[in-house]
Amino acid sequence: MASLVRRILGAVVRSAHIHHFGSELEAVLPTSTVNGHDEDRERTPLSEPIPAHQLAQTAHHQFQSDFFGKLPLEIRRQIYDELWRSAGESQHIFHMNGRLRRCVCVTDHDAEDERDDIVENFKLEKSLTHETYFSNSALHRQLSSTWTKHWKCEEHMAKHGPNEPAPFLPALTTCKRMYFECMESIGENVTLNFTSLQAAHDFAVVRRQAPIVSTIRRFNFSFYLSQQEINKYMPWNDSQWKQLWETLGGLENVRQVKLWLDGRLGSDQHDLQLNGPALFKCLDEAPKYRLSVNLPTDEDTEEKLTDPWGPRYAMDCFQGVELQFRGAPAYRPSDKKGVCGPTNSGMPSLEVMAWYSMSMNV
Repeated sequence: MASLVRRILGAVVRSAHIHHFGSELEAVLPTSTVNGHDEDRERTPLSEPIPAHQLAQTAHHQFQSDFFGKLPLEIRRQIYDELWRSAGESQHIFHMNGRLRRCVCVTDHDAEDERDDIVENFKLEKSLTHETYFSNSALHRQLSSTWTKHWKCEEHMAKHGPNEPAPFLPALTTCKRMYFECMESIGENVTLNFTSLQAAHDFAVVRRQAPIVSTIRRFNFSFYLSQQEINKYMPWNDSQWKQLWETLGGLENVRQVKLWLDGRLGSDQHDLQLNGPALFKCLDEAPKYRLSVNLPTDEDTEEKLTDPWGPRYAMDCFQGVELQFRGAPAYRPSDKKGVCGPTNSGMPSLEVMAWYSMSMNV
């Protein structure tokens, strides 16, 4: 069905003498200037995206085309929807070789992290209940993947390559009228996934004026945070974390945002458990869109998992937020290319505790 729809659309477009456009390609997917995979390197200024209203002013009506002249909008939209469905309605946006690239998402973002079960099975199999370290390169690679719980998507991308054949660009660059119709359809049907805060920031904040940014309705974020990043993203700092949430709050079409957080290593995870609630003060108030936040906790009973952090989640910014708590895996990746046992938990820093007191008027 999907291949038939693509052939029909291709034949219609080729035979319709549609006025094409190509110079506006950067308006389709925001461009990044990261060198290679190193997201911390210096970036060169990005060219400004072409505003949507400027494209609309020069859009041809295309009435000479049977596709636009005879097919009603409802039929055209059904064709577009089938195209996106054939390519995958959940897509990843990530950095590669200095650009933001795309690939299909093959992971259920709402499902439990399979790696937790893998770790538990290894514990039972090797009888390592009282051990602190065991070596397994495959498991270490999965646990260390920068794509977090979407590690299968990274493996799929490595096998098939980024920007594998999909109808997005052909449809968006056919003509300006199809561009706007497809852009609206993509926003309604496609969910964008980000496993890098830098990529999310470059897409949504740096390229805020790109038409596709304001079109997307659903975002999924899955981030690993180190202790240094958690400290840097505290609400009193003007960080990429804060800028991302401020930008999302200003996008009128956003309907749903799902956030999954974890620490890069065991010590980072404990810091996230202790100081994580403060990260969300940058929301200032309850978001207008539906926000789901999934966070780790050391609590091991279902009763405690419902509200392990108590009053810290009573702040105004959490009103209306769907909070989900999951048990933290007992073993985490180590620097020795293996898996290590849990680290000892601690108390929030005095700075964070003082901030909580002021925020909740305690």
